[in-house]
Amino acid sequence: MSGTEREGIPEGSLELDPAGLPCKLEESFPSVAPECSSAKTQECDTRHAGPSSAKSPHKGSVSARERQDTTCMNAETVAKTPMEETSGHKTGTAGSTGADEDDICNAEYGEQEKRLLQEERPIACGAFKVSDLNDMMTYSSTDAFSHPVEARTTGKNEEYEIIPNLGEIWAVYKNWSTGWTAQDYEKCEYELVEIFGHTESSTEVKLLRKLDGYNVVFMPCKGEESVKTIRKDEYLKFSHQIPCFHLTDENGCKLRGALELDPFSVPKEFLPTSSK
Repeated sequence: MSGTEREGIPEGSLELDPAGLPCKLEESFPSVAPECSSAKTQECDTRHAGPSSAKSPHKGSVSARERQDTTCMNAETVAKTPMEETSGHKTGTAGSTGADEDDICNAEYGEQEKRLLQEERPIACGAFKVSDLNDMMTYSSTDAFSHPVEARTTGKNEEYEIIPNLGEIWAVYKNWSTGWTAQDYEKCEYELVEIFGHTESSTEVKLLRKLDGYNVVFMPCKGEESVKTIRKDEYLKFSHQIPCFHLTDENGCKLRGALELDPFSVPKEFLPTSSK
């Protein structure tokens, strides 16, 4: 943070992901007054700072369980905090802006892609090309961005490929087909899946099921029938990525292996309806 986000935020402050903090934060880290904490904070940061871990790209077909998990202590910890606000973006990185893809335009047009673009329907996967200066958009804050997107260069000039990565959670259109019309998309249902494997021509996904008693906590389904294969020419079936946290069983939480999904990205049909 720069200290200019809003009034009252000291320069050099850090906003931490609430889902990654200990449950009894006040006992472990007593608060200090902002005006007198600058020098002590710098000293503490220098003494305790550790090396940052770099993200290694996956090669070949690798199990999703080999990824490095992001963990949190308790379920339902971020239900009131948009994950959109906790993700940072750096110059040169790609990010999703939810309903708009203003900075990137699709580079490979099949008939289905053309129709979707004409209907101004966002496309999540495929080859994209950086737009020219005339199409550039300026955002005054990061609120418009949902989550970082990993874009790989295709070797062509300013062209990038965006495909689901191992371990990511995605919403896919249920019973999707290439002949879908705008009306089909409007009334469609969704399935939630975890990216489980990759080949050159397809992606394997595993269905998720919602756990009883929780709003946005899901668990991968068991059994061979829960694994599906989505061919590369069916990638328009992917609707959007859903940020998530991998839960553990610390502090009495018995949800190891479960996933807490971003409630702002989960399709409404999976969310509890408010009783009147």
